[in-house]
Amino acid sequence: MKSKGKFLVLTDMREAVGVEEIVGRTVVVNEDHIVKITANEPHIAEALNYNATVSFVDGSYICVKETQEEIVEKLYG
Repeated sequence: MKSKGKFLVLTDMREAVGVEEIVGRTVVVNEDHIVKITANEPHIAEALNYNATVSFVDGSYICVKETQEEIVEKLYG
């Protein structure tokens, strides 16, 4: 069963406004706000310098250094 209210620490790799500048901020997100985690293919992730995109209920998103598998492990591990 999925726990409720767990907070995850992730590394956001871009400016929040979508500017393609790599920043590497540490962000804390509530798992209840996550709608979808989308993985990038390895060759695309290498070019973009981020591994996955996390989408939230309010329509915002962050591009993270962690892989989809790493985030799922944080959620359910």
